[in-house]
Amino acid sequence: MAKKKEKAAVSTDVAKVADVSSLTLMTVDDVPALLAMVTKQISTLRGGMPTGPKTTVALSGWGKIEAIDNVDSLIKAAATVRAKEEAYVTAAKEIMPEGIKIPEFKLSGVLAKSWIADIKARVLIVANKEKLERLTKMQTTLKANLSAKDKLANDLAAMQKDLLDEE
Repeated sequence: MAKKKEKAAVSTDVAKVADVSSLTLMTVDDVPALLAMVTKQISTLRGGMPTGPKTTVALSGWGKIEAIDNVDSLIKAAATVRAKEEAYVTAAKEIMPEGIKIPEFKLSGVLAKSWIADIKARVLIVANKEKLERLTKMQTTLKANLSAKDKLANDLAAMQKDLLDEE
């Protein structure tokens, strides 16, 4: 009876998992909670940003942001965007007659804030690449071990989210 209570406590409170040895006490009932925890960690590492970039074109002199694999280059790419934006605004203030609105700065047809958002997201991914790979592998394993009932619940939740997003 005590073992059942212990197992139930572990099943209902995955957040209290303090060390890896506790994983041996878990059952298939704990998979959804573990999956949620791993998915949350992945989202946190990615900064809660969308997985796909907003920018689909190459940044002049840098290429596509998702192809840059080191933080130093990403910082330099962000500096390029900011420097060009600053130069644009300064030049526009010098040449634009008063009362005429300055067009918003775009680089390769993309707003500077979109470039910076994608660079920030990429920095998080590059800086945490190894940990993200481990967590993604865990996520895949946990998804494969979800019961049919839990898979259906996840699918229905995703569909409900999609339907609510359309409204």
